[in-house]
Amino acid sequence: MIVTVGVTALAGVTSGLVLFLLGSLGALSPAAWSTAFIAWAGGVALTATLSYTIGGAIWGPYSWLHHAIDMISMGDFNFPAEPTAQEARHLTRGLRRIAEELQRYRGLEIEALILEKSELEAVIHSMTEGLAIYDLAFKPVMVNPALRQLAQAEGVADQAAVAQLRDRWAHPDQLAVIEEETRQTPDRPRVDIVELERPKQFLKRFSSPLYNADGRQIGHLVIHHDITPEIEADRLKSEFISNASHELRTPVTSLKVLVESLLDGAQEDPDLRQSFLEDIHRELERLHTLVNDLLDLAALEAKSNLKLQHIDATKVIDEAIATVHPQATQRDIRLERMVPRAGLSLSADRVRLRQILVNLLANAIKFTPNGGKVTLSALDQGPDARFQIADTGIGIPAKDLPHIFDRFYRVTRGRSRLQGGSGLGLTIVKQAVDAHQGQITVESTEGQGTTISFTIPKGLAPDAPPETVA
Repeated sequence: MIVTVGVTALAGVTSGLVLFLLGSLGALSPAAWSTAFIAWAGGVALTATLSYTIGGAIWGPYSWLHHAIDMISMGDFNFPAEPTAQEARHLTRGLRRIAEELQRYRGLEIEALILEKSELEAVIHSMTEGLAIYDLAFKPVMVNPALRQLAQAEGVADQAAVAQLRDRWAHPDQLAVIEEETRQTPDRPRVDIVELERPKQFLKRFSSPLYNADGRQIGHLVIHHDITPEIEADRLKSEFISNASHELRTPVTSLKVLVESLLDGAQEDPDLRQSFLEDIHRELERLHTLVNDLLDLAALEAKSNLKLQHIDATKVIDEAIATVHPQATQRDIRLERMVPRAGLSLSADRVRLRQILVNLLANAIKFTPNGGKVTLSALDQGPDARFQIADTGIGIPAKDLPHIFDRFYRVTRGRSRLQGGSGLGLTIVKQAVDAHQGQITVESTEGQGTTISFTIPKGLAPDAPPETVA
């Protein structure tokens, strides 16, 4: 359009100057001026028409190309109809092929980005550690399901989930220090151990800067790893070492005092010497029992393989009763036995089963007053064999029942020590029952007695042939 106007204006001005010069020189008569003016106007109109037509034919394809290039630059690959000029058609078809290739590559890139995003989301959502992404101002950008579980904040917004996790911190001032130090040195990774409440948990918190593809820091990545089992294991280990040291120190100290007394002259008195030797023997027996219990517990906790074989449990019961019978007779405690007449066959570790029964019987006799009764019964319950030891003893307070299988736990401090116990008997029983994939329960009423029951699956695969009858 601009070219058409320019050409028409140039033609009009040029022809107008010619007419003006001819008129000035007297070359045109007054009568011819009107004819010349009409001819000039017609020429200008014809020039404009030809200019517009020819210009449109020449510049039309290039205008379309310009428009197409603008569309490609804006990501629009849907072109209008091609121009009809043969010379431009080949060029526009080539441009269309370029656009189609660009569109195909763009589609592949988008698909790759979608796939990469899906894979990243799958990894983040599959993590067992709680993950949170923050911007540079410590505003939550994203959290994963594991963190929501830690925060006990299912189905809430990311910011609400992070807020609920912060509410569980046992020491909020620690969180403030961590965030302030991170703001001061945002590019420095750090690791912190934090404690949560409701319920009590311990987390290892890993924090590191988050960078984009250009290497510019855009936020912070924080991962929370639950280390509660490790902390609890360390606590139990320390407690076990402390208790074991205390239990070992008591008989060793007694032995040291007794031996020193003998060396200082007590051996010259026969009665005193005999009394000291009996005390030494008693302390050595206690020390021997404690060491054996520690070794048995270590073997059970190390998941040592059981030596499973087909056995008749009634025979093992008779052996266990025979072992504790002298102790019961000394205390005038009646032992009763209730077993199936046809016997009770199962696959079990004979040594461990005997150890379970002896420990439970000895424990029942130990805390049953003179003249009481201890009953051992065995039942065939289909897939399981059920054993039960009931006594008429002093019972266990309700508050202590959840802890009686803990190592070195004593209901009344010093009660078991005076009775000669190691504090590991019931712990060994629990570990041995667990090793047989069984269950153990305890019921007790103070002043009336205690009943401990345990089951062992009868169908465990044996490692050895059935025991033979002599």
